[in-house]
Amino acid sequence: MTILAGVFRHDRQPVDEGWRRSLVGALSRDPRDVPQVIDRPGLLMAKVDVGVLGAPAFIDDGNAAIGAGEPLLGGSSAASTRQQDLKTLLRAHVAGEGVEAFLQARGTYAAAFYDLAGHRLCLANDRLGVRTLYYARLGDCVVFATARRILDALPFVPKRVDNAALHEWVTAEYCFENRTPYEGVFMLRGGERLLADADGARLTVDWDWASVPDDRPVTPEAVEELYQLFVEAVDLRLKGDTAARALLSGGLDSRMIVTELRRRGLEVRTLTLTWPRSLDAVLAEQYAAAIGTRHFMADVPRPLEYDISHYTEKFLRAEADYREVPGARPGLVWAGDGGSVCLGFVNTTPPLVEALRAGRYDEAARIHVERKFLRLRAKLLRREERERFAGYFETRIADILRSYGGRDPGRALQWFMMTTQERYQVSGLYENIDLRRIEYVMPLFDAWLAAAFQRFPLDECVGHKLYDRWMDRFPAVVRSVPWQAYAGHIASPLPLPDADIQWKPLSAEYHAQQRRTALARYHAVRKAGTERPPFVRPEMELAAYWFTRLGHSKLAYLLDAAAAYRAWWSGRSDL
Repeated sequence: MTILAGVFRHDRQPVDEGWRRSLVGALSRDPRDVPQVIDRPGLLMAKVDVGVLGAPAFIDDGNAAIGAGEPLLGGSSAASTRQQDLKTLLRAHVAGEGVEAFLQARGTYAAAFYDLAGHRLCLANDRLGVRTLYYARLGDCVVFATARRILDALPFVPKRVDNAALHEWVTAEYCFENRTPYEGVFMLRGGERLLADADGARLTVDWDWASVPDDRPVTPEAVEELYQLFVEAVDLRLKGDTAARALLSGGLDSRMIVTELRRRGLEVRTLTLTWPRSLDAVLAEQYAAAIGTRHFMADVPRPLEYDISHYTEKFLRAEADYREVPGARPGLVWAGDGGSVCLGFVNTTPPLVEALRAGRYDEAARIHVERKFLRLRAKLLRREERERFAGYFETRIADILRSYGGRDPGRALQWFMMTTQERYQVSGLYENIDLRRIEYVMPLFDAWLAAAFQRFPLDECVGHKLYDRWMDRFPAVVRSVPWQAYAGHIASPLPLPDADIQWKPLSAEYHAQQRRTALARYHAVRKAGTERPPFVRPEMELAAYWFTRLGHSKLAYLLDAAAAYRAWWSGRSDL
């Protein structure tokens, strides 16, 4: 569990003392944390590590390195520690032989490496960019951090809002490609490294998901290889534990992980975070009984007021029998993130593939925008802003899809989602890891496993087709209980019990929770003294507030958007 940040000066001049105090002070909001700091002429790096993943990923012996998460180099179950992995990557950077070493990393991680003799900095993260690393180039400096709130807190980092990226964030809850709502503040893409020295900074691409060959036939041997890669992915992350905590839903991704843990004889305690009467609750409880885990259930609101890691941490803190598990490392929870997109191709539908293969990128973008409800909050915006960004999402996504360079144009949407959306599934955890103090163990984000699934023809993968073949390699118990499936994907052959599916029509309680969440967020930003952006219509913001407060749900989404616009415009993205 780690947070890191730093400043690199191209000219080797000392880092300003005020900058140093601001950066080190912003690392953690938990008074228990004592930052580790590396000072060199022209370099400041600092991190907080509370030890959930073992020895701190911290090297300070002339050359220097700090890391977050686990690189997990190689495929052996007898893998080295993350400290040893960090040393291996540091040696590769110093020797100028970085590409091959970095491609051996299978885990989710972010790290900074420094070569003292050459005054060279390298910033790197995993191939999917799950462990986000933000950076900004400020004149003679590069500033970086694993949490956006750290850059927010640094007075020397300008907070100039990029309106287009801000509209992306407010609408989709993520920014496309490598942008953030602030001009000049970017995210390192997965498989990309930033290299800085006395002459400046440049980006280098070690891994491009578009270049993965997709001509491997689906044979029994190939499916067996996929299963063995998954076994290795679990081995690499297990580290000799004899017990585990895991999230368990009514879908397949978490089920596969729990099944593999139980196949090894581990005691597993499972947790379902859901709302009452949900199909998730019923199916998870049935599968926990079938696979033999000690199962827990926690009610969460629908829609969620916070990201799922907030509720995981809350239950972990409240329930001793889930928290105190002999044989399991404290603070670690296994989770199924990454499976639906990376392995199940969930966003790639036949009409979309047909449009992409025919070169109808505008049509493909419209299909995706409609499926994901990516609509500009036009009613909230002044006329000039509405006109400026009319049709923005269709045009922007069409341009991104058009830039895909792989062999099969039909894969463009899969590529876009893997390189853009996937990193945001757990971004809330890493943004607030100093407060939540947990780590998710996510073997379905294993870089080698994800790459292996991309090597097969698209038509063999969409709709969970290849995933279904992969399931056959698991113990028969995985098919003994029905599961929830996405529309158009391979469904469970077993009948579903009578319960609420997650895609059911929205209930009155859903709308009531939506109003409560929108009002709470809006009150928080107003209490913080945030300003209204000049492009937001004050009369519509006021109408959204009063409609929502008086019990009408129709404008709650606009009130939520108004709160987000205010928070970003005032440089307070932690709200």
